Amino acid sequence: MLNSGKTSLVATFLSEAGRARTLRGANNDQGTHRFVLWLPTAWQQDVELWDLLMSRIGDAVGQSPEKLAEEPEAAHLQYNNRDGKEDYLSVPLIATDSALDDYGIGLLDCPDIVSDEDFGLGSPKERRDLLGRAATLCSAFLVVTSAESSRDGTLGDLLRIASDLMPGVPRMLAVNKIRARQTPDKVLDTFQAIARAHGIERIYAAYD
Repeated sequence: MLNSGKTSLVATFLSEAGRARTLRGANNDQGTHRFVLWLPTAWQQDVELWDLLMSRIGDAVGQSPEKLAEEPEAAHLQYNNRDGKEDYLSVPLIATDSALDDYGIGLLDCPDIVSDEDFGLGSPKERRDLLGRAATLCSAFLVVTSAESSRDGTLGDLLRIASDLMPGVPRMLAVNKIRARQTPDKVLDTFQAIARAHGIERIYAAYD
């Protein structure tokens, strides 16, 4: 979902240097508008594995990946696609971070799927199509949304898309920006019906 905290969640797994390369904020100008795949640094040091990953990623999305810049300001330009070239949306960005070595996992930081194409950043349909191709790389799927979106039809659409794209793969829901008065039980009651309807296995909550 738009400005829900997807990149902020990914950033919690990264080192301080990695977090500085991500782009986080409440406005579209600070949003993530390209697919960014964060991988453990140790994987890059295994040449055979790395070459296989790059080939597999390119085959999946139809474009060879581009390396995310080490300099934060340059990385932010890539993250946000500030050049405004719609074709860049289909070129995934690849970054490595040593903090992921401990987890042994890669994290695909997705742009929101509902962005207005008036920004020149690709239509929702194009983003869904690319997400479908990228989903073949994933072993789990986490939809991030805000607490007030429980009755937002777009959330149901995204959960349905996740179900269609990734049958049999664990799907989770992260509810962000919860107010203190909303107890965990209330959050569960609010989102449990939509989670059951779309095969969501677990609900996480983050308080604002």
